[in-house]
This record gives sequence, structure tokens and C-alpha cells, in this order.
Amino acid sequence: MNARAPRQSRSIETRGRIAAAAIRVLADHGLAGLTHRLVAKEAQVSPALTTYHHATKFDIIAESSNFILLTYLAGLRRVRDRCLTEPSSAQSLGEFSSRLVANVALRHRASAIAWAEIMLDAARHEETGALARDWFAELLSIWSDIARIKGMDDPREEARGAIDLVIGLYFMTIALGLSEAEVNAVLRDGGDPMLHWRREAPPARAVPKARTGKSERTRDQIVATTIALLVAEGPATVSFRSVAAAAGLTTSALRYYFEDIGVLLAAAQVRLFDDCKARYRAMMQDIGTSDATEKSTAQLTAAIFIREATEFGKSNLANYTVWIEASRRPEIRAMIWNSIADMCAGWNRLLTKLLGRPAPRAALAAQALFIGKLVRILASGSRTACLAQVPDEFARDLSLSRLAAFDG
Repeated sequence: MNARAPRQSRSIETRGRIAAAAIRVLADHGLAGLTHRLVAKEAQVSPALTTYHHATKFDIIAESSNFILLTYLAGLRRVRDRCLTEPSSAQSLGEFSSRLVANVALRHRASAIAWAEIMLDAARHEETGALARDWFAELLSIWSDIARIKGMDDPREEARGAIDLVIGLYFMTIALGLSEAEVNAVLRDGGDPMLHWRREAPPARAVPKARTGKSERTRDQIVATTIALLVAEGPATVSFRSVAAAAGLTTSALRYYFEDIGVLLAAAQVRLFDDCKARYRAMMQDIGTSDATEKSTAQLTAAIFIREATEFGKSNLANYTVWIEASRRPEIRAMIWNSIADMCAGWNRLLTKLLGRPAPRAALAAQALFIGKLVRILASGSRTACLAQVPDEFARDLSLSRLAAFDG
């Protein structure tokens, strides 16, 4: 018994080190780049030891998912307990939300990127999806307690709306590589996101030598096949071998066009992102009609949302992998920013009609709510019970009084 206890303790410690290392690898390389060898190197253990504890890559993902989600909940419970013991010093829910987002831009960036990877992966795997549903339920319970302590009239709905908003802002912060100062300039100090969060495109690269028609078709076939794999199965399954098999080509043919899998993924993600951006732009044209009212805006937004969560659910999952990839590739952040700016400009035009004045921060909040709600519901499996609540949620989230409050 005495000899076994130290061995068990070492085993638990080793698993914890491997999980923490996997989170750092997820942040740096994404799901597609996570391997036993990289995790072992980061954890400073042998590859054989990582394989002993986690036979497959997906076992590593499951363990790191559980680790990061439980760690996040433990931190929130400590916040709740402090609110109970020191209610007079507690921040408002809005201030608390802003602080969480600022923390993502500062000391919790790596864990936030890994969390985002895990959330998108949860939508594709029932085991991780069940973990995500349990996690969101506990998250809502803790946030509801915090809202109740702060004396809010409908603490559960206040908490649910705040969670969706924070998730959306998390994804924006990660994708744009925002600094703590940039987050605070908008969320704390009331600045215009169109000014403070803008990202400029890098200088254009030299135009490559023109390809032959056959060469261009082959390259397009490879990119299209990669997109199909991204949409159907997610980035964790994309490799030269899997793309070559699906495209009916050799891996050497892929290497002729793309020097490594990262370059191929980038080409596929840019094309996929452009397709999603065009659909989102059309969505804003539908919402921003000249005769829009508060009620019709919420109803139409809910209808569009349900379509995005069902008909285009997998496409959206693949699209948001591009956002996460931007955390590792600054050169595509301007592309993400242009899409966010397009959507926020559409919301701002609509809110200017409804409120009688520009409301750039309210427009940002509306877009963040849409994104956060979509990520939450997709990660939870797009269940009918969740989708049925969407119209009522948007009726509350997009009320003019609530949106106007974002702009002070």
C-alpha cells in the first residue's frame, strides 16, 4: 500500500503534466498539429510514456479537454465564493465579463486558444460533446449564482446572455490577437472597436509564376478536397495522406503544390472563409431592412441563426477554425477583421435606424452574442431543446434597451 501510493501519485502528476503540455501544443499547433511526440517534448517525458497513458491522439484531446474545462470551472467557483464573502467589493457582471476577455489577451491566451479548439472539436465527437454540455450546464449554474449575488432580477438569463457575449468576444480576441490595452480601450473605456481593433493587411507578396490550366485544376482539386475534409471531420483528420487518398492523388503530388500541411490548410481555410463571409454579408442585408423593428430584428436573427446552426453547422465549425488559426498566423488577421468589421457595420446601420444614433459598441455586442451563442450550441450538439430557446433568447439579447446600454 505504501509503495503503491507514491507510484499512483507520480502517475497522476505525469498525466497532469501531459495534459498541460497538450494544451500548450494545441495553442501553438492546433488539433491538426498535435502529436504524441510534440506533447512528450513539451511535457519533458518520453513519447512512450505519453502513449502509455493515451493510446491515441484523440485520447490526448479528451484528457486535455477535461483538464482545461475543470480548471476553468474551479477558477469561476473561486470568484463566486469571493462574491459571497465580499459582496460589497464585487464587480458588476459587465465589468466581470470585460475582465475575463482582457485576461484572454494577457496571461490566459494559450489556454483560451486551446479551449476554443476543444469547443469546436466537441461538436464533432459525442464523448467530448457530452463533456461540453455538462461543462456549459455547470458554467451557467456558477454564473447564475454570481448574477444572483449581484441582485439581478433574472439571474439565469443574465448569466446565459453574458456567457454568449464572452464566448463571442473570446473568439474575436483570439482571432485578432488583441492586446489587453486594445480590449480595455473598447470594453472598459468605451472606445470604438472600428478604430481600436482594426487590423491592416500585410504587404502583398510577389505574384507567383502563372500555372498551366491542368496545374491550376489539380491545385484547386487538392484545396477543394481539403475543405471537404475540414467541413466533414475537422482539422484533426487533415494530413497529406488523408487528402491524397480522398483526392485520388499521391502524397508527392500534394508536396509539389504545397510545401507542408500548414500551407495547404491555410489555402483551404482562406477559400472556406471567403465563402462563409459572403453568406454572412447576405445575412446582414436580410436583417437590416428599411422597415426593421426591434421585434422583427430579433425574429429574423433567430431564424437565420437556426439555419446557421443546422444547415451550415459544419461549415461554421470549419470557418471558426480559421479564426483560431489567425492566432498563430498574424498575416490572416486582417481577413478576419474585415469580416468582423463588415458585420459590425451592418449591425451599426440597423441600430442607427432603431436607436436614432450610431452605436458601434452595441453593434459589436450583437455580433459577439451571435458568434458566442453559435459556438455554445454547436459545441453542445445543436440539440432541439437548445434551438427551441433561441427566439426567446434573441428577443431578450437584442432588446434596444439592452443594446443601448453597451454604448452608455
